[in-house]
Amino acid sequence: MPRAKAFTRSHVKARAQVTLDLKVIDQIKTTLKSAGIEPAKLEQVACRIVLAIQTYKLRVLAESQESPARMVAALKPGLQPAKQLRQWLDTLPQSLHFDLKVSGMEGLRARIEERLKYWEAKVRAHRPAGKGAAGLDLRQNLDSLLADHIGNEHKRRQAVADILAAASIKFPSEQKNRKKFTGRKLRG
Repeated sequence: MPRAKAFTRSHVKARAQVTLDLKVIDQIKTTLKSAGIEPAKLEQVACRIVLAIQTYKLRVLAESQESPARMVAALKPGLQPAKQLRQWLDTLPQSLHFDLKVSGMEGLRARIEERLKYWEAKVRAHRPAGKGAAGLDLRQNLDSLLADHIGNEHKRRQAVADILAAASIKFPSEQKNRKKFTGRKLRG
């Protein structure tokens, strides 16, 4: 199994610094204006879109930092202390169990074991977390946000593509590969 180090402070700090440039926000507002969104609702829609893009960027950053080997390295040291704590708690009188409110400890240990098995399987299969699903979620989220304000489907897809381009997010071509862009499965 590959060796990896657990998370560092710089990884956590990088997540707090995910923001969008003011130019990008202005481009998004311009795209929304040209798509025909009412000026009264423009600011609210733009704010929701900026939030969706920031969430996407955080998800992609977290998935790149949290490779399967790194997840295993972070979880493995906690499994043994969780087992030892459970054994120690079992030696205590029942009245102390009630005072300490430790009924969920067995669930915690089981959850750690479950996630450890999940990530170890990913490491064995050499399958790191990808950003394809995150990109599809973002496109579908933006499409649903704009559906209330832009009735024409072609204009809506074009607005989504323009917003993603303004935010420098890679995506399949809306015209050449529409099924991938919209998330529809190809018939097999």
